[in-house]
Amino acid sequence: MLFKALTVSAFLSMAAASDSACAPAYQQCGGINWSGATCCETGFSCTVQNDYYSQCLEDANNSGCQPFYQQCGGKDFTGTTCCQTGSTCQVVNEYYHQCLPGSGHSHADSAPASTQAVDNGSQKTVSKSSAAAAPQTSAAAAVTETSATAAAPETSAAAKTSAAPVPVESPKASSSAVDSAAAAPAASSKAPEASASATSDNQLSFTPIVGGKSGIGQTTRYWDCCKPSCAWNGKADVSAPVAACKADGKTISGVNDQSGCVGGDSYMCSNQQPFAINSTLAFGFVAASMIGYGESNMCCTCVLMTFNEGPASGKQMVAQITNTGTDLSSNHFDIAMPGGGFGLFSTGCTTQWNMPASAWGQTYGGVSTAEECKNLPSDLQIGCDWRYDFFENSDNPSVSFVEIECPSQITDITGCKRN
Repeated sequence: MLFKALTVSAFLSMAAASDSACAPAYQQCGGINWSGATCCETGFSCTVQNDYYSQCLEDANNSGCQPFYQQCGGKDFTGTTCCQTGSTCQVVNEYYHQCLPGSGHSHADSAPASTQAVDNGSQKTVSKSSAAAAPQTSAAAAVTETSATAAAPETSAAAKTSAAPVPVESPKASSSAVDSAAAAPAASSKAPEASASATSDNQLSFTPIVGGKSGIGQTTRYWDCCKPSCAWNGKADVSAPVAACKADGKTISGVNDQSGCVGGDSYMCSNQQPFAINSTLAFGFVAASMIGYGESNMCCTCVLMTFNEGPASGKQMVAQITNTGTDLSSNHFDIAMPGGGFGLFSTGCTTQWNMPASAWGQTYGGVSTAEECKNLPSDLQIGCDWRYDFFENSDNPSVSFVEIECPSQITDITGCKRN
């Protein structure tokens, strides 16, 4: 039986309507299955964000500025560089600037140079590298990673091949309304179908791996600045190890350079931070431990995680495994986010950035407020802010996960693809 689509139906639940029959400012006013008011209060117009969500935005915003979570800059980008009121054009990496919550009608400064991350074999350290190619230009552009050919065999006997794509719908429902049936599908015993094309605008789909891992797992968070374990040669059958960086977080370090956590000069790359694709989907990187998988199976593998609880319930994250760790439990995904806590390795960030440990928050847990993100190096503040914006300060939620083919937006950042 083929994989069935793993979906999280999501229709953003906004506040109740105002005294008038029209929706108040910044509230939902349309979209598939929407049954509420479709007009907006004076001074606001109902503006389509995607098939599922239209929002009451200021009339002035309809003059060409980019909506929330859309691209607004980056290398070779030729589109509009201002953002609608309520969002700011922020640098994600050299190639991609995005309209994220904040004061509006601004545009990003020049982006940091691209970098890539590497990691040492014995440590649990993840490094994020800057993208060598642009991520998807906006949530409106559907992403479909397709392949009709079988993937190369892993160390296990069975070869892994592509299955039917996994749609990702947006935006999300309120936490109480999310689809609880987000558990990963079972593997197929038949030959997989070729992947379909993108389903529709603002609906992204990914290709599960037949025979790949799926199930229920847990999450934590960390950012220790150490070179990731998957950054060393010989860890897995991959195109190249995960990229790692010098102390500036941008310049790629040598694959054999020792980790900064043990006296070397190789660290996590600053661009391996989580970033939102739209209001319900993010990309990022994790250290992981998966039942039945060793490091050779996990390095540079990607998983689609659906958060099952907390404020981010129903939201999803595509994450590449760039690091492993003996301190992780079974089906455990440690999300790399700046200000997430050092964990076992408390010297990497202080050495890399020449900053006291107190600026990084608690050893386990990291910073305590969004305001404390401002204490971090400027290149890392976007990933720290992501925790309080997209992730809504969720505290280690459980996830349903399924192994998928890695989207190019992620492999372009790390430089690592499984063969």
